[in-house]
Amino acid sequence: MRYILTAFLFYVTLFNYAQVSDDFSDGDFNNNPVWVGDAVNFEVDVNHTLHLNAPSISDTMYLATANLLANNAEWNCLVELDFNPSSANLARIYLMSDVSNLTGSLNGYFIQVGGTEDEVSLYKQTGLSTVEIIDGIDGFLNSSNVSVRIKASRTTAGDWALFADNTGSFNFINQGIVNDNTFNTTNHFGIFCKYTSTRSDKFYFDDFLIQPMTLVDTVLPQVAGVEVVSDQVLVVTFSENVDVFTAENTANYSASNGLGAPSIAEVIAANPYKVELTYPPAFQEGVNYTLLIQNVADDSGNVMSDTTVHFTYTSPFLAAYKGVVITEIMADPNPVVDLPDVEYLELYNNTDQTISLENWTISDGTTTLTLPYQAFLPHTYLLLYQPAAGVNFAISNTLEGPIPSLNNAGDNIILKDDSGFVIDSVAYTVGWYNNITKATGGWSLELKNLNSPCHDAGNWSASENAAGGTPGYENSINDTLPDAMQPKIIEVFIENDSSVHFVFDKIISDGMTAINPSIPYVQSIVSTELIITLLEVDPAETYEVEISGYKDCWGNEMDRYNYAFALPEMVGNGDIIINEILFNPITGGSDYVELVNISNKVLALNDIQIANIENGTVDNSVPLSSKQILWFPGTYLLLSEDSLSIIETFPSYEPGHFLNVDLPSYNNDSGTVTLLSVNGELLDHFSYSEELHFQLIDDLNGKALERLSFSQPAQSDDNWHTASENVGWGTPGYLNSQTSNPVFDLEVQLSQAIFSPDNDGYQDVLELTYQFDNPDNVMDITVYNAYGQPVRELKDNYYPGQKGVIVWDGLTDQGNKANIGTYIIGVTVFDLEGNIKRYKLVGVLATRL
Repeated sequence: MRYILTAFLFYVTLFNYAQVSDDFSDGDFNNNPVWVGDAVNFEVDVNHTLHLNAPSISDTMYLATANLLANNAEWNCLVELDFNPSSANLARIYLMSDVSNLTGSLNGYFIQVGGTEDEVSLYKQTGLSTVEIIDGIDGFLNSSNVSVRIKASRTTAGDWALFADNTGSFNFINQGIVNDNTFNTTNHFGIFCKYTSTRSDKFYFDDFLIQPMTLVDTVLPQVAGVEVVSDQVLVVTFSENVDVFTAENTANYSASNGLGAPSIAEVIAANPYKVELTYPPAFQEGVNYTLLIQNVADDSGNVMSDTTVHFTYTSPFLAAYKGVVITEIMADPNPVVDLPDVEYLELYNNTDQTISLENWTISDGTTTLTLPYQAFLPHTYLLLYQPAAGVNFAISNTLEGPIPSLNNAGDNIILKDDSGFVIDSVAYTVGWYNNITKATGGWSLELKNLNSPCHDAGNWSASENAAGGTPGYENSINDTLPDAMQPKIIEVFIENDSSVHFVFDKIISDGMTAINPSIPYVQSIVSTELIITLLEVDPAETYEVEISGYKDCWGNEMDRYNYAFALPEMVGNGDIIINEILFNPITGGSDYVELVNISNKVLALNDIQIANIENGTVDNSVPLSSKQILWFPGTYLLLSEDSLSIIETFPSYEPGHFLNVDLPSYNNDSGTVTLLSVNGELLDHFSYSEELHFQLIDDLNGKALERLSFSQPAQSDDNWHTASENVGWGTPGYLNSQTSNPVFDLEVQLSQAIFSPDNDGYQDVLELTYQFDNPDNVMDITVYNAYGQPVRELKDNYYPGQKGVIVWDGLTDQGNKANIGTYIIGVTVFDLEGNIKRYKLVGVLATRL
């Protein structure tokens, strides 16, 4: 038991009238009363306290017991949480529920312990929809460990009162009152726990007591606060509903500094615990007034003690541009992630003053809506959302109704003050999400930097919060640091053979452009693009462009950028080759295909297609680009679907040669990569296979095949080898680790006599080259050890053609690595006339020290 003996004696008396009582002193929760639900995950611990002891995963758990007492009832309990509660870790006490399952659809009322505002609040639940009806004191539970005793009561008329003591004792503080008579009956009482994996055993409950409420009200009403609505109107809030006759008697209110009694005192019908006072003289700016309130009774006739409160009038603050900032946009809430299915906007008061939003407007260009009175406190967030019955964001700083319908694909939102001055505006598009999946719905757009001078897509992105957004509190991508990144050119392409587009990663302002040789041109800036339109172009000329001085909205200036361009020529067979391929990436990685422009032409990527072969025919062709991006002679091009994963996987790369392309599917064991012109001409193709890899490698995942020689055909198995381990098993966009420059001085010869087949990228294969006057020959090649014993049959009745390269990777016919030593390569060549030529070449298999 967690309370003192005096409290225990107090409860003994009350138990005689209890509908439900359980202090777990019997050591279980299976009898008197019986609790049902997720019982396997609860226990009664050594302190005779109900304890959640669930698996360490994010989940919800509940217990419920039978209870029929709903009218003139009082509920009591103790809740202890060994953590600071949040929206992801909280408890609910279901006072009334028509069903025992507290995790699904039900009708009733519950007290929420915790949430974003760290409060004790009362909610009504209809089906799956919840709405807060008593908003408890913010920060009441803002503690690393919570021990809160709760008391709630309800009359037959539906008058609710909620009290709590955050010391776990009985010094209750009023959390609010409300009238709600939606549900009058109940079948169950229970508890509900929502938690993350680290909080699954940190919920404790005790001292449950449900009893008939004492019908005689002896509690005196108190003044809970006073709000200055305008320069002539105050609203006084009492701790409970007040008697209209005494509350509307103006003689019961008297203000200092000559104000005296109000001209009108009126109980607000929707909130009978609030009284609006209207004074004929206006309040003076900055004057501290004292208001004396006396003789006001509650609706049971209890008369309050004389009370004084203080108030000061401050004239409405006129916000400047960006004084209030649009910080979050939920235009497409469906499919729901973990937030209500409601469109919303979030505002932030970026000033040190309280701002009145009365008569401010929000427009989307076609619909303009006017905001009601709302005191917007300095440096706080305010959530505006479209009307939706019963929606609950679990926060108090909300305003329902005052926003137009937001278009999913994009909209122009304009916020104006009551004089029509534009305070902020956002013209968002679906591209601002920077995430294809999140752009389909359920995720909000969030502002990155509140004080950024930039108003473009660069300062917005999709929320990173697991719920889908952060309505009413700081954004998940909030960044208080100024942007110090220089603008960079990320893409260049030609349009209509006359305009060069330089695409930056940010919106830019004017800079300088120089072209050599000089030709007439005009230029323009459209958002992130610098467009240079050439008025005279020589098709045979290559032009050098120098770009400098362009700045982003933060004032960051770009580095000087040089670019060469010329009008592209049509691609043809032999202009480009397949140079490297990764067809079996690591888990989560991406395939890639590396190409090389071996011609002396400037080519355009939209003239080239990549494809695969299915069922013996070329299929699934994909253009390398929809734009006329130039590809210069002698340069590499790395094609993949995820450049970032390639960069993260391989240490040797050249990112300037990367291009993201939706590649055709390439199987992990074998397949064919095919390059075509836009007219369907075959440019190159390569039929890859796992068998082309170095045979001593066990795990082929994440290992690329590299072409040894540009001059030898892609279809020669001897022209491919596994990328070196020294470079991380691949060289995307970069010079291959395995290269060959075959020599053809003699009919048959070795390019080098010594090799070390350790896959380190240096002389890993023994390379035999041949060149005959007559192409009609048949060749046998066998490798012998120093004792004349055959080690490896490289070729048997092989038709070699007139010129080519054959390699030995240092393996025997049994697939083992041959011993270090000298080897004889015997070559026999037969022609059609029966002539035989024999060659004996000496090679040395060595190892690096």
